[in-house]
Amino acid sequence: AVAKGHQPTPTGRRKSLDIVATHIVNNDFRCGLCPFCASPNVNLQGVIRYPDPVPFASHLLELTRSPELWRCEKCRSAYVENTIHPQEALALYISGDSAGRWEATAFETDKTNRLVDFVAGAVKRGSVVLDFGCNDGVLLDFLSNQGCKTYGVEASATARAIASAKGHTVVGTLEEITEQQSFSTIFAMDVVEHLYDVSGFLAQVRKHLAPGGRLVLLTGNINSITARMARNKWWYIRYPEHVRFPSLKWLNRYSGFRVEKAASVHASKGYVHPLTRAGLMSGLRRWWEKEYDGMPVIWPDHYVVSLKPK
Repeated sequence: AVAKGHQPTPTGRRKSLDIVATHIVNNDFRCGLCPFCASPNVNLQGVIRYPDPVPFASHLLELTRSPELWRCEKCRSAYVENTIHPQEALALYISGDSAGRWEATAFETDKTNRLVDFVAGAVKRGSVVLDFGCNDGVLLDFLSNQGCKTYGVEASATARAIASAKGHTVVGTLEEITEQQSFSTIFAMDVVEHLYDVSGFLAQVRKHLAPGGRLVLLTGNINSITARMARNKWWYIRYPEHVRFPSLKWLNRYSGFRVEKAASVHASKGYVHPLTRAGLMSGLRRWWEKEYDGMPVIWPDHYVVSLKPK
């Protein structure tokens, strides 16, 4: 049968999908310790409710277990237990149509001015840049217009072909980039939340940074007011692909990088809601009733950060 894809959030750029078949996936992968700092001092925040069927990388799945949100008291990061196994998740990404999942909107049109200015300020004309998880090259298009030489890494063959057709140099994995190739700025925008081994990724990235280079990350802020109010109901964790939520504390103290600059931002313009009395009261009422999922996003619930190796 053909099933219509569901959205875990009422706004954003995810397309409605027509996907054939639904298959059962055993999601019993667990960490036990904090996957960021290996601390045993972790606390269960609650069960996560995904849409049914579960949309994952343009596939529709049925999971065998209930996913759980956990928080580390040492580094203040959070993560999901009862996830799809990493290798199976990678296979789903590779076979999925990531370009077909999202509306093709120019980076500078979709993102807030604060985020666009942050990204533009991280590069100079003539910079050699890499976007890890570049999808169909929307950010690379923007960086190319800034006068940068653009490279990308994208697991999805479909999205990779679209980005390459635009003139960007795109490969499937970071390992395919030679050790001699270095970049002044590496971007990972809306990516690290998908990665099971964020520390390993940062170690790989570091090898490809030119002297004085920087890594720019955009991801959901698990310690934002919005996320703390919503807890296990937060809209951002209801994407089943999102499994890791590093804190700025961890990035600055434990990751091998130091925070050069950081800013609180919204995921995109579609999530910006004016801070009105009515909106604030509505959010507080839903929080009191334990129904608040972070929507409307009254306070920015993402961060963008520029990191430099220590």
